[in-house]
Amino acid sequence: IYVNILDYGAVPNDNKDDWAAIQKALDELKQNTGSGNYVIFMPAGTYQISDTLQPPNSASYYTLMGEGKMATQIRWFGSKGKPMIKLLNARGTVLRDFGLFGNGGAIPSYGIEVHIDKTKIGGGAPTGTFFENLLIANYYGEVFDVGIGFTSGPEYDANNEGGTFINVDILNANKYGYSFEHSNSLNHNIYSGVVTAKEAAINNINPNPVPWNPENLQFGTMGGSFAVFGTLMNVKSGGHIFRLGAAHHSIMIFGASVETENGSGLLTTPIPITEMPTTIQFIGGTYKLGGGNIPNVYFDAGVGSILSFTDVTLAGEGNWEFPSSGSKVIINGGVYSIVDLKYNNEVLIDGSYNSAGALGFNPLNLGGGKLKITDSSGGFDGLGWFGRQRFDVGDQTPSVQGWDYFEAYYTTLTTITDFKDGYPGKEFTLFVPNGNLIIKSGAIRTKDLKDLSVPAGSFIHFRKASPSVGGPFWWIENIE
Repeated sequence: IYVNILDYGAVPNDNKDDWAAIQKALDELKQNTGSGNYVIFMPAGTYQISDTLQPPNSASYYTLMGEGKMATQIRWFGSKGKPMIKLLNARGTVLRDFGLFGNGGAIPSYGIEVHIDKTKIGGGAPTGTFFENLLIANYYGEVFDVGIGFTSGPEYDANNEGGTFINVDILNANKYGYSFEHSNSLNHNIYSGVVTAKEAAINNINPNPVPWNPENLQFGTMGGSFAVFGTLMNVKSGGHIFRLGAAHHSIMIFGASVETENGSGLLTTPIPITEMPTTIQFIGGTYKLGGGNIPNVYFDAGVGSILSFTDVTLAGEGNWEFPSSGSKVIINGGVYSIVDLKYNNEVLIDGSYNSAGALGFNPLNLGGGKLKITDSSGGFDGLGWFGRQRFDVGDQTPSVQGWDYFEAYYTTLTTITDFKDGYPGKEFTLFVPNGNLIIKSGAIRTKDLKDLSVPAGSFIHFRKASPSVGGPFWWIENIE
């Protein structure tokens, strides 16, 4: 079944309201939903709408299509805070080949909102929406808050999943590009396309959160799981590319290309959910971050959660912060620019190069974390971080004075360049299992005030001199 909106009275390029005509064509879906071969066609041209285009509740298995993302344009002249297109409990719906343009005078809430109001899990709940070759844009003051959003009321926990997005461009969103705003908005796949936004390219936190309640399945603080493949993303100052609720999700980003403005970052989890674990994986890709006074990466997740980076190139010096215990961060291969690392969990860095050498790599243990570095090199500032903050490298043993045992893993030449008086204890032991460690004479009291080379397999025992003997300063008690 093939329906042309011109047959229902829509007239392109006449600067008049076409909402009633297009909506009338959509209303025909009441009689044809579920057929699987129903097409509503919007020919090339510009159409104005004064209200939300909304197919009937539960209309499914149809296609709404134009002749190209710039050829068929729908422009908003409705009220502020409404979506331009809203799908309600839809299954197997296809939207393709048209563009949506907001309005700076009356900003729509969403370009496209996919909403669910069913209260039971499964059993006909929305799934399988397909978006291809769409443009949702803000040009010349034409503004919208969110490009594409998957939403529900806080009392609902039915599946709203399986969205596929191919070559979708969301440009200059006032808030978010994509927004997955409830617990079972799952298994979305984003392929190519461009996303630029003010606050986040991808958000999965409900803007109206409610406490997690297992008795009535109220999930309000988190959104869905998704995968991103080769998408170009950008956010403005103060925003993050990914704004995530850390709760029972699997999120994967493959080969993305990211650039952010000054004062913006890659990832934040502003509402931690400790009851459920989450997994976030970055695989390949290039990230150029603006840095500034907010963390480039902020990961606050529940016990069992994992954040991993594999062969990622991340430029832009900034801070990384992992405040929750029980989670794990894995950095495997790639090039990074970490200036300050604050952690209360387990952080494993293997085979990586830290390019923030000019400023050094300054870890700060927030309480009970573990940092282990293997087969890595670059701007870790030697071991100059030791006296700067309370922290540990590798396995540690607590003592009255603080951590008193450090185990460093290096296969490249490493240099101790600076020991400032910040370590809380009076002594500690450093084990060098492989490689060769050079201790600079200006960094610590060494024999004959010369640089000291420490071979692999050595234990170095450090002690802090007391003020009565000219301290406090660090000196090497012995090497064995």
